[in-house]
Amino acid sequence: MSLEAIGLSPPLPLVMIRLSSKEEKANSETVKTNNTVEARGYCNSFGGYTAALIANGGNTTQKGSYFDKAGLNVNISVEDNDDTIVKDFEEGKIDFFFMTVNKMSLVVKQLEDAGIDVVTPYFTDTSTGGDGIVANQDYQSIESLANTKIAMARNSVSTAIPVWLLNESNLSDEQVHNIINNFALYDSTQEAVDAFVHGKAGAVSTWDMTTAMNAEESHLLFSTENAEYLVIDALVVNKEFATKNPEVVKGIIDGTISVVNDINSGNNISEAYDVIRASIPDFAGYDDENMKEVLNDSKYLGYKKNLEVMEIAPQIYSDFCKIWQQLGFETDADYVSKLFDSTYLQELESKWDNEEIDDQSGVIATEEAVDREALISKTAQVLFQANTADFLAGYDTENEAMLD
Repeated sequence: MSLEAIGLSPPLPLVMIRLSSKEEKANSETVKTNNTVEARGYCNSFGGYTAALIANGGNTTQKGSYFDKAGLNVNISVEDNDDTIVKDFEEGKIDFFFMTVNKMSLVVKQLEDAGIDVVTPYFTDTSTGGDGIVANQDYQSIESLANTKIAMARNSVSTAIPVWLLNESNLSDEQVHNIINNFALYDSTQEAVDAFVHGKAGAVSTWDMTTAMNAEESHLLFSTENAEYLVIDALVVNKEFATKNPEVVKGIIDGTISVVNDINSGNNISEAYDVIRASIPDFAGYDDENMKEVLNDSKYLGYKKNLEVMEIAPQIYSDFCKIWQQLGFETDADYVSKLFDSTYLQELESKWDNEEIDDQSGVIATEEAVDREALISKTAQVLFQANTADFLAGYDTENEAMLD
């Protein structure tokens, strides 16, 4: 997987959604449908998934919200357990859920074995700093982690990311295998972070880096802020449901893109923060500055970015199928050919191709901009005049190039 492809530059709470559509009409204002449908779904409280809550106006569909205008009636509750989501999906209690493409490369096989086909018609966001590895000062590179335990929540994206980095490092296959066998696996992210904070591990792979950074002499070793497309969050729909109710699926996507367009335009920001605070208990006490930080850990994806990610996500899925196999799990790499479906997005082209506001706030690093080896394993030397913040005379150009 190239750096250019991923833009090298946590599981989430449960959302039950009831949807009913009323009037069929697709135009430049709102996608509507005339079929009366109830749909149930799960999502979680990670910042990247909040666009759906905002489109809904809260945990229940509020009058005047984007979902309301589309004729959707949505009820959203919060639950963080991926196992619960998959179990209820298998039992037919829900019709869709939100999950990372990385974890889907593991989950698809389980759902397939249960006789359930799924499609991913939309990507909600990418993690832009929401996932990473925090280590103590003794460990300054991915390769140095061969000498310590890495704490993480078992069978999570936080388990897979270190393996991806180790595979990209200068370590031998045997060294990588030994590090994986030495992973410190915990039942939850909180337990993993606590283990690191209390010195039971030299590093932790987590989405809760804020807490991990509270550990004495800790530092950020790796973050998805430097790998924009490594962790992609997606809407996953029961294929049978999507086939029977395409306008409902399209209405969810359209309303969510509308929110993304608002945010990128700088519109209704305070209202969006209020919806998130009221809908997700973990964020209830956050002020606007805290809310901004929460949303900065991910980047909402609109119409055009979704079309772009539709080309990238299959490779991420395939790469992580190999990683889960490396960890001892069965996967179905061939399922990639039918998992990602851009049909629903393409039907929104007439509305969004010219109306969407692009997000110019982020910087996407490319293969040319980032040295893969330096990011993973090496150090940089910048020369300063003693006891000053001024570059050493004659080294200005070299130092600036190194910092870039």
